[in-house]
Parts: sequence; structure tokens; C-alpha cells
Amino acid sequence: MWLYFSALSSEGNLDCHSFCSSRLEHHLDVLNDFVATGYQLLCAWMQEDDGRRFDLPLEAFDGQPMSNQLKELQKEYQQILAVY
Repeated sequence: MWLYFSALSSEGNLDCHSFCSSRLEHHLDVLNDFVATGYQLLCAWMQEDDGRRFDLPLEAFDGQPMSNQLKELQKEYQQILAVY
């Protein structure tokens, strides 16, 4: 899965980037890393291997990593599913 995004640096420079990973949390952490270092996200989307594209909500990225919360959420839903 590919992540594409544009961001404005604190100096006013426009940067466009792409990043490929099979793990969603890597993509989300990359965006939060940029925000944490002072960049303003202008647009961000992901494209799946089959070509489907979906836009990401920029307001969701506040500079805090999401990996731990996603892992905890995954653990919780796996525990719930194990009951059934």
C-alpha cells in the first residue's frame, strides 16, 4: 500500500512525498512524524495495490504516534472475537 502526501514546512517550503509499507500504522506514524516536526499537511491519501485510493482526514494527525493505540485496539478486538 502506498501513502502519498504534500506538506508545507515551517519555512514555507512545499514537500511532496510517497511511502510504501504493508502496515497501516507505519503510514499513519509517518504523517504524525511530519506534523510533530512542524509540517502542515495539505493532502494525504493511500492507494492500495489494486489501485483503489482513499483520502485521509488531515485533522486526525496531531503529531502523536498511533502505533501503540492501534496495536492495543487490535489486541482488544482479537480478544472479543476469540470469545465467539
